[in-house]
Amino acid sequence: HDTWIDNMISQVHEQVKEEGYEYASFSFSISFPLASLVRERALVAVLDTEFKSGHDVPLVKEVLKWMTSPRMQKHLGVHFAMNSPFQILIAVEHSEDKELCSKLMEKCPKHFAPSGRRAKATAAQVNITSVVKAMQAASDEDMTSWFTCPMPAPPNAAILASVACQHSSIYIAGRYCKYSRELSQTPWIIDGQRKTELSVQEIICDCLQAEAHASGLRFCSSGREDVDVRMLGRGRPFCAELVGPKQSVISQERLTELQEAINAGSEIVKVRDLQMMDKHGIEKMKEGETDKVKHYSALVYIAAGVASVDLSPLSSTKELRVMQRTPIRVLHRRTLMDRERTIHSMSTEPVDDHHFRLLLSTQAGTYIKEFVHGDLGRTSPNLCSILNECLDITELDVMAVELDWPPAITPEDNVG
Repeated sequence: HDTWIDNMISQVHEQVKEEGYEYASFSFSISFPLASLVRERALVAVLDTEFKSGHDVPLVKEVLKWMTSPRMQKHLGVHFAMNSPFQILIAVEHSEDKELCSKLMEKCPKHFAPSGRRAKATAAQVNITSVVKAMQAASDEDMTSWFTCPMPAPPNAAILASVACQHSSIYIAGRYCKYSRELSQTPWIIDGQRKTELSVQEIICDCLQAEAHASGLRFCSSGREDVDVRMLGRGRPFCAELVGPKQSVISQERLTELQEAINAGSEIVKVRDLQMMDKHGIEKMKEGETDKVKHYSALVYIAAGVASVDLSPLSSTKELRVMQRTPIRVLHRRTLMDRERTIHSMSTEPVDDHHFRLLLSTQAGTYIKEFVHGDLGRTSPNLCSILNECLDITELDVMAVELDWPPAITPEDNVG
């Protein structure tokens, strides 16, 4: 049996090398042959019946892990750790599986019966769940009457059916600025058709995903701006979750090089403060999602003309509470509800005869466009109702997101 274990470990080692993962520790799990589970349950039945001690015997699966772990460490050259982010999934099968499971299914058919809407058209379910349920339902007397207990040794050994590797996600945080009014934050696809050629996510994350050799990507940020809204100032905090990375550690020096490459390759998106972050650090980005303050600059059109309207009431208005019903423009993808938000402060600057610059500090989650034009009365009060004038917004920029995350590491003169 030592030879079988050594052969299995050698095969596992070869597969892990072929997968090309980088790792500093490992954990592993073994999916045992169903026949071995039936054999084990039958043996426990005998020990319980004869000696009342069957449940004191350690599981074969656990014994195999105890025997395998130190040898696996030697082959892989790193230590075993229960909470390692790198996991090896080993599946072992045996030619007896079908025979023993068929007998168990014959004796306990209800535990193998398919369920759900298509149950009548579905074959019986033979898997570890159904086998375990059937054995749990069977008494010791049942097991000793259904099977020869203890069973004779099988004529051949189990085989290694598959080896799969997986690594926990890694996280890269940073801030981005967006200088285009024709760029979505994430890929914008409707009915299979792209609405924008690129996205912020793709400009930033394609090279990060390639660097980590990750199988997938999830992009999240502290809020999001519309396609036609720029993100200025120090940028918006974001996080790229790289799923299934084969390279799990990227040095800060390399991240700085990637940051420079992203900035050199794009005029419409710039990044700063790229850094590795653990999952707990990412959670800080979501804390106070609606409590943080955001600063905006809006170019507002006024039909009556700037000179004919007194804008001073706006500058003197502080902590204005507004009620916003889900805007018409996002109603197709957002829940219909009323949200109370706070406009902390406002100030104005004339631009030309019919335009003025509106500078706002607001609670996160405020719909700025709707606050200006009122959205057919769905936002109240709004700028139109406050000034009793016909207004519309022609441009909007996010100037700052007040969130001290991630830690600043890029000098101000090195961005872009």
